[in-house]
Amino acid sequence: ANYILIRGGTLEIGTELEPFEQNVHITLVGHPKSIDLPTFGAKVIACFECTMDIHGKKQVAWTELSATTYGGATEITVQDAVEWPVGSKIVIATTDFESPLSSHSEVATVTGVHNNGHRVTIGDVCVCSTYTGTGTANHDPDTVLTCNLAV
Repeated sequence: ANYILIRGGTLEIGTELEPFEQNVHITLVGHPKSIDLPTFGAKVIACFECTMDIHGKKQVAWTELSATTYGGATEITVQDAVEWPVGSKIVIATTDFESPLSSHSEVATVTGVHNNGHRVTIGDVCVCSTYTGTGTANHDPDTVLTCNLAV
């Protein structure tokens, strides 16, 4: 579909008490700047006077590094215990200044989770150093991109 418009109804995938544990993939096609659905935009799930209630597997969606990661690293140490599945895509955000012309944030693939969820090995080598700790102005959020509900 180019878009999904829900008018006065409900889109429900799982509930808070019974989250949806299987995989859902909703693919929206078309150009991101198309005007198929004025007011709402392009390639959207639009809700007009309706309810959208979506609950997937519970997981830590983001955390911060608990130790500095240097260029060439193949693992990160995180503050919160995670259970990210092998193959998950994560973003290691920069602590550096980012501009629209350059980005030091990196996407990596999880190859393992160790130390009760606090050490994550990645299949991709970190290119940039990411700093954390006392005195650091920016804390580095690490975000998981892979989940069982994807649009």
